[in-house]
Amino acid sequence: MRLLNHLLPVVPLLQTASSSGPVAIIARPSPANETRVVLGDTFTGDAYIDASHADNETWIGNVLFTPSARTHWHTHEKGQLLRVIAGSGWVCDKGASPRHLRVGDTAWCPRGVTHWHGVEEGSFLVHEAIAYGATEWLGAVGNEDAYFGPYPDKEKKDERETPIVSLLRVVRINTDHPLYHFTLAKFLPREMPSSPKTILITGCSAHGIGAALAIKLAEQGHFIFATARTIRKIPESITSLANVHPLPLDVTDPTTISDAMCAVTERGHGLDILINNAGAGYTMPLLDADLDQAKQVYEANVWGLLRLVQACSDLLITSKGRIINMSSVGAVVNTPWIGVYSSSKAAVTQLSETLRLELAPWGVTVVCLMAGTVTTAFHANEPEVVLLPTSRYAAIRQTISDWATGRAGPKGCSADEFAASTVDDVLGSTGGLVWKGPNSAAVQFVSRWCPTWLLVRLSPFSWSTDRIMSSGQGFNELSKSVTSAERHP
Repeated sequence: MRLLNHLLPVVPLLQTASSSGPVAIIARPSPANETRVVLGDTFTGDAYIDASHADNETWIGNVLFTPSARTHWHTHEKGQLLRVIAGSGWVCDKGASPRHLRVGDTAWCPRGVTHWHGVEEGSFLVHEAIAYGATEWLGAVGNEDAYFGPYPDKEKKDERETPIVSLLRVVRINTDHPLYHFTLAKFLPREMPSSPKTILITGCSAHGIGAALAIKLAEQGHFIFATARTIRKIPESITSLANVHPLPLDVTDPTTISDAMCAVTERGHGLDILINNAGAGYTMPLLDADLDQAKQVYEANVWGLLRLVQACSDLLITSKGRIINMSSVGAVVNTPWIGVYSSSKAAVTQLSETLRLELAPWGVTVVCLMAGTVTTAFHANEPEVVLLPTSRYAAIRQTISDWATGRAGPKGCSADEFAASTVDDVLGSTGGLVWKGPNSAAVQFVSRWCPTWLLVRLSPFSWSTDRIMSSGQGFNELSKSVTSAERHP
């Protein structure tokens, strides 16, 4: 294998064009929908191919390697040319030591030489490939034969020349490169941090906070394990990103948690941040609450959260990582009809603050996000409000139902807006309660500075929290119904 920084031996291809006459178009980028994922019989890990030319003699295209991806051993009948246009990686002949590939390097693989090429740890790799003649695939490269660590002299280089920054420079400036296809751009993060994190997020179904956070963090170049109970509910805008690995995960199911932990461990980059976003709601007067359903809410919101924290604890302690637990301002204010849900979030808040103290000796920080009013598809997963005719609240069943479906109640910010406002807190270094979203500041002030006994005494006043939280909840209609029933037993 030879590294030739200025050689582009495309003569076999050029000879197929006429030696006289008008300019011949010998390669044209494929449409975006022709970009394909490389199958496992030729590559290890996720890679994407975008071919611009293929015939019996020559193949030309771009190959994007995601973190930890590499080719299998293979040979080319008449040789292969590689030119790195983004990121960094390795190329290695059979029985030889790996050679480092950086942006601008060109490698010539002579005919019949068995070799592999792949990405450097912590980077992406995009290279042009021109293969002459047939390609023979010879099986996967064992871990003992591959090296994906950082370049040995990497720490001696200027920080501006790290593979991550090189990747940014090429992707942002050199997108008009003759063989760089915009179809690859959709698989690359919009920007890469100096130290990308590995982040696991629960509850990434479409139109929710988890999905919005996954997109925001992936766009910054972090590697995301995006999870949901039903993986097909994770938006394609997330799953199509090269630095996102979708996983099925139900926090109430220890088996799926174990499988997810295996996937995280097998990637080999540990876990830096756990975001416990998955949860369940339940709107029902406490007198009518189905206790089995209430237990399921606690299983998802409280015990599932703690179960996942326990499963991730070794990885997070190793990385001195970070836990982000999603709570709600409902944990500290009394809101009718959602007592089961609110009490579960109060438990989440208490668990978070206790974990913050208990994990501090190992350098793990814990944040509890006290979310204000956010407009999401959360209510779509709630059970329908069914009140029996004998229920004391039957007269305002429709009002309670409207609150359960989100038709009633204050309008909040979008999930995207909420995610954008919390990204810095997710990636920060401090722990504790973080109040975000509409109405959260007011609730924070009241909960911090107004003692409970004072709030109770102030309840008759229109501006008291009890009166505010009871407004629009149907209590006036309920009071009239009760009075009428007492007068006409």
